[in-house]
Amino acid sequence: MFNLINQTLDKLSKKASRKNLEKFMLVSFNKLKLESNSIKVLNIGAGGDIEKIISTNFKDIFSIDIDENRKPNQLIDICSENFPSKLEYKPNLICCLEVLEHTTNPLIAINNI
Repeated sequence: MFNLINQTLDKLSKKASRKNLEKFMLVSFNKLKLESNSIKVLNIGAGGDIEKIISTNFKDIFSIDIDENRKPNQLIDICSENFPSKLEYKPNLICCLEVLEHTTNPLIAINNI
C-alpha cells in the first residue's frame, strides 16, 4: 500500500513540475518545425516521458544515456573524461532535459556537451 501511495505521489509530482516544461517544449518545437522540416535531434538522457514528447515532434532522433535500460542509441556518460569529442551524428537541436541534476558533476557535463 505504501509503495502504491509513493508511486501515485511521484506521478502527480512529475505532472505538476513538468507542466511548464512540456508547454515550453511544445511551443519551441512547433516554432522550430516551422523554420525547418528536417531537424536532427540529439536527446541526452534517453527514454521516459521527455523522449515521448520529442519523438512525437521529430523523426530523426539520436539518443545518448548512461543507463542501457533506457535503450539509447549510444551509451555515454556525459561526465566522463572519455566523452567523445565528436559524434558521427550531427544534430540541429540538442535536448538535455531533466538530466544535469542527476549527474556527478554538472559543470563537466555541460563542458562535454
